[in-house]
Amino acid sequence: MREYAVVARGEGSSWAELAQWLGLVDEDAGEWVRAPRSPAQVAFEFVVEGSCPAGLDRWAWHWANPAAAQWTCACCGYRITDRGPGEPDPRMGEDGHDPDCARFQDAVAAYDRKRRGAAGELVEGTDV
Repeated sequence: MREYAVVARGEGSSWAELAQWLGLVDEDAGEWVRAPRSPAQVAFEFVVEGSCPAGLDRWAWHWANPAAAQWTCACCGYRITDRGPGEPDPRMGEDGHDPDCARFQDAVAAYDRKRRGAAGELVEGTDV
């Protein structure tokens, strides 16, 4: 299942879409099964993060052992290191795209539009 999810990510599926595909959503209720993290974050953790060894602080473990998925971008053909939905800016969260990759440029433009808000002004602290 992990391999299919990684391939789907490379072909353009978002982590939120993968959460639905992985069954992390109660389809009838339209609610996420595992709160309080976002469905995208839960899907990322499910697909790529290893278990924290017993006795260690979970957050310290993940800080020292950052998780990342690797997939091939269907648009540019390059191998991408994806840090997951916790880093909403694609410039910081997806390393390895060809500079001319249309998919990457579209993701950056969408992130910048969302950060700027309706008035075109930068909205500090805004996540996508």
